[in-house]
Amino acid sequence: MPITTSQLQTVCHDLVAILQKKLPDQDPDLVKLIGQQYFMGSLSRMVSAAKFLEEQKKGIADLTNHDLYFTLAYPEEIDQKHVELIREESAKILAGCLHALKGNLKN
Repeated sequence: MPITTSQLQTVCHDLVAILQKKLPDQDPDLVKLIGQQYFMGSLSRMVSAAKFLEEQKKGIADLTNHDLYFTLAYPEEIDQKHVELIREESAKILAGCLHALKGNLKN
């Protein structure tokens, strides 16, 4: 069953809510802006990579030519340190989700 855009948006919304709770001292609008971009970008590329791998059906496919990168957009007056802090916390949350998923696959 393919993942729909609305399902991805729901997951991103939930992950942003978690991110905002983990970063209460940061500007909530900036956390939401960066979090939504990070989670949607990451998850969209993972879905795309999964589809690519499914089409390859050759075991481990070479993803070097597959577009897995994206940039975050934010107002230029925003301190880069804040953006990096939010991105790092977003990455930790997503990594935790993937780790939990991996654990569930083993059971």
